[in-house]
Amino acid sequence: IASKITAASLVAAASLLGPHVAPAAPQKIWNSCASGVPQESIKACTRIISRPRQETSQSLAKAYVGRGYANYRQQNYTAAISDYTKAIALDPRFVTAYINRGVVYRKTNEFERAIADYGMAIRLDPNLAAAYNARGIAYRHLGQYDNAIADYDKAIGLSPDYATAYSSRAFAYMAKGDIDKAIADYQTLIRMGKELARSNYEIGRAYEQRGAPDQA
Repeated sequence: IASKITAASLVAAASLLGPHVAPAAPQKIWNSCASGVPQESIKACTRIISRPRQETSQSLAKAYVGRGYANYRQQNYTAAISDYTKAIALDPRFVTAYINRGVVYRKTNEFERAIADYGMAIRLDPNLAAAYNARGIAYRHLGQYDNAIADYDKAIGLSPDYATAYSSRAFAYMAKGDIDKAIADYQTLIRMGKELARSNYEIGRAYEQRGAPDQA
């Protein structure tokens, strides 16, 4: 499903330990903060956060993102948003914090806020295909299919093998009634060997809507 929130939309645990940051907390604590295991991560990240004078702003921001991700995994969305917001306050150019907060906003159906966060991530890193795809999904939920398709186009232009973007764009084309374009995207996915079961099902449905079920 194009709008499914996956781990790929969120921070990878290893990315919490950026090479430009020299955290004061022991490596073991940072590893636990970045583990993605909710209770372990929350405990370790909170320990780092509780010692602000011993950490740089960037390392504290990473700890907040680690705890935010753990809160997200526990479906504690209010706490996750709070943690990501604090991370952004500490490091306003922290792209991952904007993307992750956008994911939570999308999960809570706050699509305009999600679009704003993805937009900020794109301004900071214009080559981030995943951010364009994510913003496209938020636009699609608002029925803004042309905006969504424009973002999927950009994601595919940046990453031509990005299967999720093709699937997302096909979904938007179907919603608009552009059946031939949707079929073309599903055919691309099939050629790529991606999402085969779903693509074959959807392309059959598209042919039926076009009135040519024998081509399915």
